[in-house]
Amino acid sequence: MKATLVTRSLLGAAAIATAALSYWVAAKRPDAPAMAPVSGAFAGHRPDQPAQRQAWQADPPAAPEASAGPDGAATREGLAALRPPLSAESANDPFTVLSWLPPPPPPPPAVAPAPVPPPPPSAPALPFVYLGTLNPDAARPQVFISNGDRLLIVSPGEVIDGMYRFESIAATGALFTYLPLNQQQVMPVQGEGN
Repeated sequence: MKATLVTRSLLGAAAIATAALSYWVAAKRPDAPAMAPVSGAFAGHRPDQPAQRQAWQADPPAAPEASAGPDGAATREGLAALRPPLSAESANDPFTVLSWLPPPPPPPPAVAPAPVPPPPPSAPALPFVYLGTLNPDAARPQVFISNGDRLLIVSPGEVIDGMYRFESIAATGALFTYLPLNQQQVMPVQGEGN
């Protein structure tokens, strides 16, 4: 078993030494031609027919130029042209994280909230001020109200300025109807002794 281990170790060392020697020899010869496939046929292909063989020997296929200069600059430029261009930020930042994963899907578009419907129209504040009542216990009491500098005396059912209708009077307030929206409004009244 020890002989097998020694044999394998020697073979491995010989393989490593051969590879190192080959690399060293290749590095010493900068003018060595680069290997390139011949277009139309691989390197060991020879025609089988005698007529084809004579034509092939007279005019062998031309080998493409491997490099324009001794260091293969044209080949390097050709390979560099095949690479995808680097972004400006990754060219300046050596620590840019690159990922092979596909980019995450874009976020869904923001849904605009539905517009809030405007509030239903409401009647404006009553423009009247309560001044007093004449015969509050009568069938048709009369109420004294002022609208700015005007003094008005109204009874239930009367329309004021085409906008308000006086409905009734009670101890808690006078009831008016705003005619454009048909909404009822209460005007507070003060007791006579207060």
